[in-house]
Amino acid sequence: MDYEEVIGTIGGCGLYQKLVLSFLFASTIMDGLQVGSMVFIVPDLDYRCAIPGYDNDTYKIQSESHEELINEYIPKSEDEGEVVYEKCLIYSNTTENGNRTTKKCSSWVYDKTNTHTSITTQ
Repeated sequence: MDYEEVIGTIGGCGLYQKLVLSFLFASTIMDGLQVGSMVFIVPDLDYRCAIPGYDNDTYKIQSESHEELINEYIPKSEDEGEVVYEKCLIYSNTTENGNRTTKKCSSWVYDKTNTHTSITTQ
């Protein structure tokens, strides 16, 4: 027996099979919409590289010594008069003040002033 004969023997594609398929398609469409909505629901948080070896690092500057560490480890630039810290790079050699090279960072700290723990901060 081949496939077509088996389908013919058991009754073919009837109303029940069509209903089951339509419910399956509807459920997968809803899943896709839910996953796609994350782009619009999840907040875009400010973040920067975490200071290596500083376990209590936060996005918000805690003190003058914390600000000095941030300036020593994190490259910065100015955007419309506001200091902006690099989000993906960190200085690889902090003892050499001249031509410092950068590398990609492996951990980040997030600005949590107006938000709570979310998918993007995990």
